[in-house]
Amino acid sequence: MKAHVDDVNRILESDENNNVMRKEIVVGTSPAPARGDLNGDGRVDWADVLIAAEMAQGKTNPAAAADFNGNGAVDWKDVALLADFFFGRTASL
Repeated sequence: MKAHVDDVNRILESDENNNVMRKEIVVGTSPAPARGDLNGDGRVDWADVLIAAEMAQGKTNPAAAADFNGNGAVDWKDVALLADFFFGRTASL
């Protein structure tokens, strides 16, 4: 396998049969995840509410990002806040 980087940061790899694979490298920062987006899919949805519920039950390790009321723990109050946000009953978390 041979590889080289061209002038626009694309990596070109070729094998002994001259099959070429091109990859592009993008340098920069990732956008910050939306508050409440616990699974990192770019949106706040029911899956995030279920993840918060699992954290509140102790089924998964709690994440500081799921402590919406700032009391230092992920509990059912946080799940309720996230559900209210998801259903549009509150404008922000």
